[in-house]
Amino acid sequence: MKKNKSSSRDAVDQMTMKVKYLDNVTLAAGINNIAVTPASFLSANQCRETYAFYRFKALRYRIHPNATITANQGAVFIAGVTDTAPSSMSEMQAVPHSTYLPIRQTVPSAWGKVPAEALKSYVPWFKTVVGTPDLDTETQGVIFLRGTGAETLALEVDATVQFRGQVVPGATPAERGALEVKKERERLLAVLSTGRPTSSALAGK
Repeated sequence: MKKNKSSSRDAVDQMTMKVKYLDNVTLAAGINNIAVTPASFLSANQCRETYAFYRFKALRYRIHPNATITANQGAVFIAGVTDTAPSSMSEMQAVPHSTYLPIRQTVPSAWGKVPAEALKSYVPWFKTVVGTPDLDTETQGVIFLRGTGAETLALEVDATVQFRGQVVPGATPAERGALEVKKERERLLAVLSTGRPTSSALAGK
């Protein structure tokens, strides 16, 4: 059977990597959140500028007990841009893939395992570098955290992220957009100053 050359090229232009997040997150008035983007994961953040787009294909998270806990703690992932974040523990726990750590528990909470359907958002791929478009094209979703006061929540996240569209760091989506705006500005200034585009302005169009 003849090999599909286009599919082969697409495969070369993609990279899949396992990433991990483990940190003590300080709550403010009992809440905080972690954006599910490559920038939130050290290993993914180091290479995101060499790809144009990303998407998370697997995600799970849990909470570890720590000495500062003074109340129950919870975490939940919600895809897309949430207008109103969960305002109570009961609202968070209404989501099947949420996780919960009781105040007296001495072992980590159960994993909150996000099913593939719940990971999907508005678009199949998202921009790796934040620019001027709406957040729904840049952030796949958010892990909302809840506890009490200014205590610490020890969060562990395991995920699989895919990158697509290799680019040089200076040509990532945000930078490309800035360059296009600069070229268009130069072209318009040339038209205004001479009444017609210069050859260099036409070349940059």
